[in-house]
Amino acid sequence: MNKLLKISGLGVLVLILSAATLYFSDPVFWFRYFNVRPMESYQNNPFPTKERMFPQEAVAGADLELRIPVAAKEERSIAEEILTRAKETAIAFDSTSLIYIHKGVIQSENYWPDSVRDGPVYAFSMSKTVAALLTGIAIDQKLIESVDDPIGKYIEEWKDDERGKKITIRHLLTMSSGFEPTPYFSNNPFWKGQKRQIGTNLPGAALSYDLAEEPGTKWEYNGTNTFLLGLIISRTSGMRYTQYLSKYLWQPVGNSTAHMWMDREGGVPRTFVGIYAAPMDWARLGLMMLNDGKVGETQIVPANWIDEMVRPASTAAYYAYQIWLAVPNQEDTPPGDYYLFNGFGAQTVFVHPSSQTIIVRTGPLARNSDDFLNKLPTLLP
Repeated sequence: MNKLLKISGLGVLVLILSAATLYFSDPVFWFRYFNVRPMESYQNNPFPTKERMFPQEAVAGADLELRIPVAAKEERSIAEEILTRAKETAIAFDSTSLIYIHKGVIQSENYWPDSVRDGPVYAFSMSKTVAALLTGIAIDQKLIESVDDPIGKYIEEWKDDERGKKITIRHLLTMSSGFEPTPYFSNNPFWKGQKRQIGTNLPGAALSYDLAEEPGTKWEYNGTNTFLLGLIISRTSGMRYTQYLSKYLWQPVGNSTAHMWMDREGGVPRTFVGIYAAPMDWARLGLMMLNDGKVGETQIVPANWIDEMVRPASTAAYYAYQIWLAVPNQEDTPPGDYYLFNGFGAQTVFVHPSSQTIIVRTGPLARNSDDFLNKLPTLLP
């Protein structure tokens, strides 16, 4: 009996030592696994903080933020009934902010408990659309020659790999690279997607993805595509992604300082989910796109790139270059006369060109929050 107890005790000790060794081999990853990964963590902590989402790197904003004009109540161009309905709808979905812009003028602007005008919010996949905007700037600067270039031209590790030869920039932009699919969440800490979502070596995680389909044949939503776009932008420009974003998009648009969640100190950002910025910063990006890439008389993003960005992909009529042309998760619905930045939990910049309307909404990951997106077309003038 004593011998069995000793053996059992030794086994427990080995397990404890093994677990301790595993934890201390990458404590940042394990902190994220237990404290950030679970869905409940976002519901209980609806705003990003440096204590939970660390490390972060600043995206320097403009010295003078662009102020979007605000309509006095008696000068609003949108009927009060519509603005009231928009506000009531946002409240019903536990939103933290709602900004309604028409013809370049703010019609209404709302922030709810614990939310402040200049406070950063979780953007989740709205960050993906930013990567597409930067890709257009990089092409205009001749850093990237063409959307039809194979990515092995820019990713040295895949220069002679079939992934580098077959996958093009366009495939990354339209989520048709053919990479193996990646579910949003998993409890398995050793799962490949986990290393990409919360790991401390994002390049290594992204470059471990294999092909599951022939590139260009199937749409499959996968943040690895966006991460590789960011990696290419950084490598071709010789700049950190946050610096390139700041210099060529964030500051020219007139945004305030934002932050990006990095894989590790001095590492690379989560270009597919990790921009933490104020709702008004997202509104300015939507307004810039609505104005064909211009802010005032300054062309920030080439107008032809904005046109190309919102042209339906050959593999999915509801998607274009890292931007949605229909409400996500309702892919059978024909694209409407709008496009939207969309982040998990109905974080959105909804742009309706024909009426010159922009609606920005942020909020926690409340149950059925994506249903809010279905309401957006009913809130137009």
